[in-house]
Amino acid sequence: MPSDTFTIGLSDVGGVRFLAVDATHAAAELCLRHGLSGHAAQVASEGLVAAQLMSAYIKGEERITLQVQMERPRFALIVDVNADGSTRGRFTPAVIPRSKPLQGAIMVIKHDVQRELYRGVAPVEDTDFQGALQAYLVHSQQADGVVRIIAERGEDGGITAARGLLVERLPDQDPTIFRDLFGDLAEAPLGPTLAGVLGGDLWGFPVEVLETRPLRFACPCSRERSVGILLGLGFEELRGMLDEQGEAELTCNFCMETYRFDGEELQGMVAQLEG
Repeated sequence: MPSDTFTIGLSDVGGVRFLAVDATHAAAELCLRHGLSGHAAQVASEGLVAAQLMSAYIKGEERITLQVQMERPRFALIVDVNADGSTRGRFTPAVIPRSKPLQGAIMVIKHDVQRELYRGVAPVEDTDFQGALQAYLVHSQQADGVVRIIAERGEDGGITAARGLLVERLPDQDPTIFRDLFGDLAEAPLGPTLAGVLGGDLWGFPVEVLETRPLRFACPCSRERSVGILLGLGFEELRGMLDEQGEAELTCNFCMETYRFDGEELQGMVAQLEG
């Protein structure tokens, strides 16, 4: 898989539908922008892959947001995925200890441009993070399925692989047969399995790829939006910022891009509000 992709397909012979994600580049970008290392990088990457799997059936202007708030170990993760495959994320702190079992909560929100369409919340306890994400995915899809999520790090600590696979039983497939055929997927090496799926074979069963779309790390922030935020502060606060600091600096919490505005630019905004 030379670039990040999301693939949806099915096998009528095997009686399954599958979702396959390779988000390696997007996960590496997330970790790079937030300075993540060690276990934090792995957990953030696993969360990004899970969010991509949850976004399988959004369309148009819809967006999936995955929010994770853990008390043990303490960390917060938020990932946004749009229907066009663009994704962004935020993870704090940059370093976390390994801890098992985890304690906290996972929340998933589906939006469109006007309103919230769905919200689901699930507690997390007595499991590791990957297990919690897998359990939520199967529950949220309301289907019999096997989920695999992996995030691997190289010797330098950077993300070398961030991938996921969800294999769901089709309604006309017998549950017992499904478990007999695909139950061992939970322990199988994910790399060769994904390569087989994209090559048209899932454990000996022919598969049909229905859709493949590119994934990428992207943030909608911009200098123009930053101007809107500053103008939204109002005349008095912006005037005070100009008098006290002589400039302004805004940093996006997701992509960490920084937008700077000098005194002349601030003066122009103040004049605009005053007018």
